[in-house]
Amino acid sequence: VLDAVCITGGEPLLQPDLAPFLQSVKNLGYLIKVDHNASMPDRLAALIEKGLVDYVAIDIKNEPNSYAETVGLESFDPAVILRCLDLLRETNTPFECRTTVVKEFHDSTKLHQLAAWIYPCERYFLQKFSTNNDILSSKTLTAYSDEEMDKLLSVVSEILLFASKRG
Repeated sequence: VLDAVCITGGEPLLQPDLAPFLQSVKNLGYLIKVDHNASMPDRLAALIEKGLVDYVAIDIKNEPNSYAETVGLESFDPAVILRCLDLLRETNTPFECRTTVVKEFHDSTKLHQLAAWIYPCERYFLQKFSTNNDILSSKTLTAYSDEEMDKLLSVVSEILLFASKRG
């Protein structure tokens, strides 16, 4: 028995007809979770204002100085991420943040900086990277071991008290 629908992607807020679709889901009586990369706070705000979002999961890719490299862009203004987090806090929309941890992009220093940047965040998850052949990257990407993930979690937990790990 379903009681909620998760809208994920890619980036679902890129879809021009997302609001009418979410309205039809709401009309069926379902709660809606949106997985979002926090790059479009204005679009997210419009959905929240219409009552079309019950929970948001935000992918925080890295600390500000490493964000562009992590997302594969030459430049990226990470201020948009904070605008999205501020929006969620101001509207009291329940949310979580999560980071998929990859050895080539993350280390304890960067994750400590990331935690300080998004503080306060009541729900934060470090997600273990899963190697597969579907990644579009010129780099070889590798996962941390479970023991290494535990150490990284302890670093993040110094700032974000409700941090935990997934995967």
